[in-house]
Amino acid sequence: MKKLMLVVAICLVTYSLSHRVATAQSQPNVIMITVDDLNQWIGPLRGHPNARTPSIDEFSRNAIVFRNAVCPAPVCGPSRSSILSGFMPNRTGVYNNSSNMLNSRLVQNNATLPEYFSRHGYHTLSTGKVFHGHDTANGEDVGQWAFDTYFDDPLFDTPDESKVTDSRINVINGQTPSPNLYPDGDRTKGLAWGPTEDRDFRNTGDYRKVEWANEQLRNGGGLQEPFFMSVGIYKPHVPWFVPQRFFNRHPLKNIQTPNVHADDLDDIVTTSGRPQFRPQRDFEWVDAFGLEKEATRAYLACVSEADAAIGILLNKLERSRFADNTIVVISGDHGWHLGEKLRYHKNTLWQESALTPLIVRTPEVRARTSQTTYCNNMVNLVDLFPTLIDLCGLPKKRNLDGESFTDMLDSPSTNVAGVGVTIGRTGVSVMSRRWHYIENTTPDRVTVNSQEFYDRRNDPDEENNLLANPNRLDSEQRRALGWLQRHVPSSFADPVASPRPASTPRHLDETIRPARAHLR
Repeated sequence: MKKLMLVVAICLVTYSLSHRVATAQSQPNVIMITVDDLNQWIGPLRGHPNARTPSIDEFSRNAIVFRNAVCPAPVCGPSRSSILSGFMPNRTGVYNNSSNMLNSRLVQNNATLPEYFSRHGYHTLSTGKVFHGHDTANGEDVGQWAFDTYFDDPLFDTPDESKVTDSRINVINGQTPSPNLYPDGDRTKGLAWGPTEDRDFRNTGDYRKVEWANEQLRNGGGLQEPFFMSVGIYKPHVPWFVPQRFFNRHPLKNIQTPNVHADDLDDIVTTSGRPQFRPQRDFEWVDAFGLEKEATRAYLACVSEADAAIGILLNKLERSRFADNTIVVISGDHGWHLGEKLRYHKNTLWQESALTPLIVRTPEVRARTSQTTYCNNMVNLVDLFPTLIDLCGLPKKRNLDGESFTDMLDSPSTNVAGVGVTIGRTGVSVMSRRWHYIENTTPDRVTVNSQEFYDRRNDPDEENNLLANPNRLDSEQRRALGWLQRHVPSSFADPVASPRPASTPRHLDETIRPARAHLR
C-alpha cells in the first residue's frame, strides 16, 4: 500500500511539473519596444515622404498597424506611467515629468505591467528608457525595481562639437550666428542636432541596448520562458545626435518640411478674446535662421537610427527559437511637433503630439498575413496592459482604465465607434476617427479657457477650429461635439507631489521591491 501511494505521489508530482512546463511553453513571450518621442513619421503610417524605416516596414508586413493610436498623456513621464500602470493621469495624479508614479496612492497599491507578468510566471527583463527616470531619496529610479533583470546604460551620445546646432546656446553648425534673438538671456526650450563624435553606430546607446537584448535571445543563453522583455529606444528624443551615416540617408536638398501656416493659432482664443497660444521660441529661432529643413532632417535621421536598432533586435528574434511564439509590440510614447502649430517639441493636445505609432504582431497575426494590415479604430496606449494580459492568458485585472483590443487584432477592419482620450497638464483631448475636441483649462482645471473642434476628414492639418464660430455648426457637428465632450473626465486626482531627493541615496531595489511585495 505504501509503495502504491508512493507511486501515485510520484505520478502526481510528475504530472504537475509537466503540466506547468506545458503551460509555460504554450504561453507566448512578449517583446515590447518603446521608441521615445516617435510621431507618425514611419513608413507604414506615411507620416512624412522622406521617412526611411525599412525595419519597421518589414515588420509591419506580418502585423496590425493602428492608424489612430493616441497616447494617454502628451509627455514622457505621465504617458509611460499610464502605459505601465494601466491608469490614466486623472486617476494617478501624474501630470508632468517631475512626478514619480510611485508617489501615487493608486500605483502604490497595484502591480505595474511587468510586475503583473512576473507575479504570474513570466521572467521579466528590460533595458533602456521604459519607465521615466527620477532622482529619489533611494537613488536613481529608472524602473529597475519592476523587472527581474535590468540592464542600465547611458541614454545620450556624444556629438561632434564642431558641427553642433543648438538653440539653447545660439550655435549653428558649430558657429555663433547673428543676431542673438534673445539678448535678455531668456533661453529657448532647446533643440540640438548634429553628427556624433564617434561615427560607429555600434557605439551608440541604442545599439548597445539592443545588443544586450540580443544576448538574451541567443540560443543556449539560458533565457527563461515565458518571458516579458521591454526595450526602450531613446532616439528620436532630443538631442538629435546620431552618426553621420543616418544624416546621409536624408539629403538636405530632398527634405520636405511640414505644412506650417502662419495664422494657424489665430482661431484659438480664450473666453476673454485673447490668443490662447503664441509661437514657441524654438520655432521662432528655427524660422529666423531658416533651419526648417535641417531640423526636419535631423529628426528623420534619428528615426532612421531607431529603426536600425529595432531591425537588429528583430533580426536576432527571427533567428532564435522564440520567433514563432513571441508577441512583439512597437510603439511610441507620444508624438512630436516639427513646426506644425508654430512649435517644436511635444506636450500639446494637438494631433501631432497626441497620435503615436502602435504596431502589434502576435503569432496568430503573423501566421495569417503577409502584408501590412491596418486598423483605423481609436485605441489608447493605456490599452496595452489589458490587451497583453489577455493575449497571454493571464488573469484579468479588472480595475484598469484601458480596454483590451484583442478583438481588433482578430478583425482589424471591423468599425468600432470609440474615442481616444489624452490628458495634458492643462487640458484634455478627445479624438475619434473623424472628429477632435480639445478643452484648454487653467492648471487647477476649474476654468475652461478655450475650446477647439476639428473635422479630421475634411481638415487633416487641423487648421480650422470650428468653435471659432460655434453658431455655424451644423446638426452633425453639434452631435459629434456633444458626444466627444461627454468623454472628458469628470474628476481629476490631485497632482502627485514631487519631493526633492535626499543627498545620500540608498540602494533603490532594496527599498522599493520589498514594499511592493503584496500588490493587486
